[in-house]
Amino acid sequence: SRKLDSFQYAIISDIGQTTHEEEHLLLKAFGFKTNPHAKLCHSTDEAVAYRNYWEPHRKKIDYEIDGTVIVINQNELSARAGFAGKAPRGAIAFKFIPRETTTRLRAVNIQVGRTGVLTPVALLEPVEIGGVVVEHSTLHNFDEIERLGLKIGDTVVLTRAGDVIPKITSVIKNLRTGEEKSIPLPKICPADGSKLTREGVFIRCSNPQCGAREREKLYHFVSRKAF
Repeated sequence: SRKLDSFQYAIISDIGQTTHEEEHLLLKAFGFKTNPHAKLCHSTDEAVAYRNYWEPHRKKIDYEIDGTVIVINQNELSARAGFAGKAPRGAIAFKFIPRETTTRLRAVNIQVGRTGVLTPVALLEPVEIGGVVVEHSTLHNFDEIERLGLKIGDTVVLTRAGDVIPKITSVIKNLRTGEEKSIPLPKICPADGSKLTREGVFIRCSNPQCGAREREKLYHFVSRKAF
């Protein structure tokens, strides 16, 4: 019902294949769907040229990509390289430069995390970037707002880090009208009115029983990464 589809890239069983290229050919012979754009490169320069071709031509493909993956062709050599955590050392993602667009900052909301840290979140005029409509972007901390020189009503440059996470990278100050408003530092916790403490770049609610903190702790406890 969701019209999902996929390409197959690897054979786990040992059926005599010695290279990654052979795995693609075997998968295709077995009737699996393989990526028609996969290519054997014989040098680093060829691999770089392949990636550089697809960055401006990615719109030719009817699905989103954010880079290319380069894999060592010799399976034995790739296996000897081993893993770093879950990531194979015999393969690397060769990313594209993130796409950028512009939008307007409508407001800044403040979220209180499970450790009590206050995080400013940008509320944006909805804008499409990389096939996704974005309305929110984290600003990380209040030092980041100062670094950007950000004001409510500003036109901002938005990107998606790794084509995933929305991020404001700069402010287009020459488009200001004079009606923009400064973003004040909070004086009390927006959730329970408690005093705030500052620890480096972080502003934290001083109440360990803050309702927002307890809610976020519960979210974390039942999340996939925790319980």
